[in-house]
Amino acid sequence: MVKVLIFILFTSGISLSQSSWDWFYATPTTNSYYSVKFINFNTGFIGGANGTLLKTTNAGINWKFIETGENGDFCSIFNVNSEIIYALCYYMNNTKFYVSTNCGANWVIKSSFPSTTGRNFKVIYFFNADTGYLAGNSGSIFYTTNGGSNWFDRSYSTIYTFHTINFLDNQTGYIAGYYNNTSGGKILIKTTNGGINWINININCIEYISSMYFMDINKGLVCGSKSYVNPFFTDTYERICRTTDGGLNWDTANFSHNGRFQNMSGVNNTVFVFGELSTRYSTDCGLTWTFLGTVPVSPTIRNSHFLDENKGYMVGDIGKILKFENFSINILNKSLTYLPLPSICFTSSDTGYLLSKEDNYPFYSDVYKTTNTGFNWTQINRFDVFYNKMMFSNNKFGIVNSNYMLAFTSNGGTNWTEKTFNNIPPYYPQIKDCVILPDSRAFAIGDSGLIINSFNLVDWNYYQIQGFGRLNKIIFSNLNTGYITSNNQILKTTNGGYNWVRQSLSVNGIASIFFLNENIGYILSVYNGTQILKTNNGGVNWFVIYNNLFPSFFTLYFLDTLNGFALGSNLYYTSDGGINWNSKNLHSTGFLSISFANSLTGFISGKYGTIFRTTTGGISFVKKTNEILPTTFFLHQNYPNPFNPSTKIKFDIPNNLPLGRGVGGMIVSLKIFDILGKEIATLVNESLSPGTYEVNWNASVYPSGVYFYKLISGENSITKKMLLIK
Repeated sequence: MVKVLIFILFTSGISLSQSSWDWFYATPTTNSYYSVKFINFNTGFIGGANGTLLKTTNAGINWKFIETGENGDFCSIFNVNSEIIYALCYYMNNTKFYVSTNCGANWVIKSSFPSTTGRNFKVIYFFNADTGYLAGNSGSIFYTTNGGSNWFDRSYSTIYTFHTINFLDNQTGYIAGYYNNTSGGKILIKTTNGGINWINININCIEYISSMYFMDINKGLVCGSKSYVNPFFTDTYERICRTTDGGLNWDTANFSHNGRFQNMSGVNNTVFVFGELSTRYSTDCGLTWTFLGTVPVSPTIRNSHFLDENKGYMVGDIGKILKFENFSINILNKSLTYLPLPSICFTSSDTGYLLSKEDNYPFYSDVYKTTNTGFNWTQINRFDVFYNKMMFSNNKFGIVNSNYMLAFTSNGGTNWTEKTFNNIPPYYPQIKDCVILPDSRAFAIGDSGLIINSFNLVDWNYYQIQGFGRLNKIIFSNLNTGYITSNNQILKTTNGGYNWVRQSLSVNGIASIFFLNENIGYILSVYNGTQILKTNNGGVNWFVIYNNLFPSFFTLYFLDTLNGFALGSNLYYTSDGGINWNSKNLHSTGFLSISFANSLTGFISGKYGTIFRTTTGGISFVKKTNEILPTTFFLHQNYPNPFNPSTKIKFDIPNNLPLGRGVGGMIVSLKIFDILGKEIATLVNESLSPGTYEVNWNASVYPSGVYFYKLISGENSITKKMLLIK
C-alpha cells in the first residue's frame, strides 16, 4: 500500500543576507561542504555544515552567504532548470525541504520532516519541477509529483541508509547506501517502474559505495573502496566497478592507493572520480582510467558537478572549493593557511599580528603581520615548534609561548629569541600563558604555581607559589597593575610584577579575565554553568552580573563598560555591561581569539585559518521609531549633517516591496562608502518588517570628508551624501 504523506507547507521566505561580522579570510567559509550545483558556467550553489548555503554569479570568484537562520547541514542541492532549485537541510534528526523559484533570490521551506516521523533525508533527485525523490536513513525513499507539497512513501528496508541517487528517466533509477550496523556493507537497489518496486543489485566487487554515475540504462559506474570499516574513516584500496548490462554483471578497476574514492561525476562518456589520495578520469565510460593527480591540499571531496567534459567544480572538507578546467585543478578559496589561529592581536588601528600553529608532525608555528588593518598579511617568522599563545603590547614587543618554551621580539617580529624551560623541578610544569609589557618586562605562568619573569629580556627567573595549582591566565591593566588567575584564585601585583598578593575571591572554574582599566574588570567562571563577575575597584570586591547554565563561553572581551563579546560555540555580545547576552550565528565553529584594532574594527580568529572582521563595532542596532507603516521605500537625510563624529540615519520600509523578502520581513542593507566609492561599513544587513527605522553611525575612526550611504532591499536602492567635519 502506498502512503500519501502531507507535511506542513511553509510560506516564510529567506533572501541573501550577511552578518555585521564578515568572513574575512579562508573565504567564503571553512565549513565542510556536502553539495554543489551549477546552473550555468557562472551561477552555482553550495550547501554545507552550520547552515551554509552559498551562491556565486561569477564562476566561483565570489560567493554570497544565503542567510536562512539554519544551524544544520545543507546536505543536498538540486536544480531542475535555471530558476527552480531544491535544497535539503538536516539538523538534529529534523529535515527541511527548501525551494527557490527565482534562482536563489528567495527561498521557502516547502516541507518539514520532524524527528517524530523517523525520516531523515540526505539526498535529492528531481526529473522536473514537480517529480522527484528524497532518500536517507532507515531506508527512506519518498516521492513527489507536485514539487514537494505532498510525498508518497516508497521506502525500502529500514536497515539501510541511502546517500546517493541516480535516475535515468522517471522510471529507471538507482539508489545506493550502506547497512546501519557496525559490520558495514553496501546496498545498491534499482527500480524500473518509478520507484513502485525496488530490486537489490548483487555487486560483490565493492564493499562501500560512495557515489555512482550511469550514462544510460546499460552502462554505469560505482566507486568507493574494496573493504568496509566505517563510512567516515579511511579504508583500504580505492575501487571502481563497471556494468554494461544494467547491473547484472560488474567488472572491477583496482588501484594501488590506500583510501577511498569519495565522489564520482560525469558528462556523457567522460567520468571523474575523486579519492582521498588520487583523482582519475575516464573518457570511455570507465573502461580505462588516467591518473590526474592528487587534490590540492588533500581535502576530502564530498561532491562535484561537471558542466561539460572540461569544466567542473568540487567541494569538500574545511571549506574547499576547487575548479576543474582544461584538466587542471585550482583552489578558489582565499586563505592564509588552513591551520588553527590561536591568537590575533592588534596594537594600533593599522598594525596587527596573527599566530598559526601545526601541532601535528612536522611541528611549526607561523607569525603574520598586517599594517593595513588586516587587508593583507605577511608571514614574518616560522618557528620549528608549535606555540599556543601570542601577545604584542605595541609595535615592538611581542611574546609567544609553547608548553616549555618562550620566544620574544623587540623589533616588531623581525627577529625572535627563544628560551627553553623544560627542566624546572620537581614536576616539570608546563607554561600556559604569557604577557610582555611596553617597557620590555615579560612574564609567563603555568602548572604548579609557576611564574617566569624577566625585567630586561636578558635575565630570566622562575619560582613557584605554594598553594596554587595551575596558573592559567595573566593580564596587565597598566604598567604596574596585573592579575594572574588559577582555577579558583587571583593574584594581583601593583608594583609591575615584583610582588604578587592573593586576592579574596570565592569562585571556581575561572576561564577568562579581562580588564578595561585598573579598576573595572571581569572574570568568567565555567564551573557548573556560565558565571560572569565584575569589579569596579581593581579586584577588591567582585559581584555577579550574569549567572546561567547556558550558553557556554570560554573568553571575554569588552570594548567599554556597556559593549562586550564572549566566544563560545557562537559569538555572543552584550550592550548592557554583561547583564544580558545575545548570540550572533556566524555559521562557524572553533572560535579561538578576538581583538579590536579600534572601537569599530575588530577581528576573530579560529580553526582552519578562519578570520572574521567587523567595521561597525560588531554590535549594530537598528531601532523601529514608530509602528505607522510607510507607503514608500525612502531614505532620509542624516541628522545632524555635517556631523562629528556621530550621525543618525532614518529609513522607511513599506509593505509592498516586490523583491528582497526574508523571514519576518524584508532583507535590508544600509552601507557606507567613501568618496572613492569604497565600501567602508555595513550598518544594517538583516530582515526587517515594514516600518520606519533609525540607526547611528559613529565615524570617529574616519577622516573628515564626503561620505555616501546607500539603502538596498532587493532591486530597490537609494543613495545620499553626508559630510563629516572634524
